[in-house]
Amino acid sequence: MTERIQADPDVLGRLLLLQGTLQAAQDQKQLAEMVIHELSDLPGITDCFVCVEGLIQRLVHSDVSYCPSSLDFEDPGFQACCSSCPYSRDAAWLRFALQAPQKNYGSLHLKVKDEDAFAPYKAYVGNTANLMAIYVENARSNRALNTVNRDLDENVKQRTRLLLESEERNRVLV
Repeated sequence: MTERIQADPDVLGRLLLLQGTLQAAQDQKQLAEMVIHELSDLPGITDCFVCVEGLIQRLVHSDVSYCPSSLDFEDPGFQACCSSCPYSRDAAWLRFALQAPQKNYGSLHLKVKDEDAFAPYKAYVGNTANLMAIYVENARSNRALNTVNRDLDENVKQRTRLLLESEERNRVLV
């Protein structure tokens, strides 16, 4: 029977701090950078990347690339990582879904070198992936709400202008 490795309190503290600061990210790119930077240093992990709706972001490469499997989706939204993902066939990669209440936005991938060293942190990484998904969903909802509000403001201005013009025409007639 192998002895179970205990979680390092410093590593747990960094993970909890990361989770508590995700909402401070200015955009999705910064969010991914924050997560990748912190998770790449976890015990037992050698690499990490985030795939959000087919856009892959890695720490090593500052640019964003497209997942080859994202071309398989007819739907403009990303529903889930599919079996054609090049990383889904490699047992060294662990995938954590970015699952929010409305939909799945992609996944967080960690390349595991030492499963025993990583084991104490696995649940925390899953929670981090959920928090990332909620961040993405909230950001999308906020953008949609801002668009609706902007359109509503324009409609109110236009209708107010039409109402004033109509009142002016009625005054001239009376």
